[in-house]
Amino acid sequence: MSSWLLRISANLIIDRGRQGNRLVLLGDNPLPEQHLDSPVEPQPEEWVARWERAAWLRQHMASLPEDQQRALRLGFWEGHSVAEVGVQLGRNENATKQLLHRAMTNLRVRITPEERSHA
Repeated sequence: MSSWLLRISANLIIDRGRQGNRLVLLGDNPLPEQHLDSPVEPQPEEWVARWERAAWLRQHMASLPEDQQRALRLGFWEGHSVAEVGVQLGRNENATKQLLHRAMTNLRVRITPEERSHA
């Protein structure tokens, strides 16, 4: 259940960021001007790590039923709302929520605790 709360929080932050060009400072993070010397693009090692995690996740998702794969892809990778995912899948919002819940549950079952600690 905590992963759902984190995802909801992340979506709210993204939505707030899209609504305006306000600068919001969090905690002791330096001002954006202080980051001008640091590279904007991730380092090659970061790209490799991202690709490996994505491949790992795709491998586990491939074992899910097609409708669950599509729902996860639309909702989490493409960032559509539950209502938008439902429209694309031809389901109402409650059925879409249930499908996403089943998909996440099935994915958790397929991922061993050891894999979770390295993900």
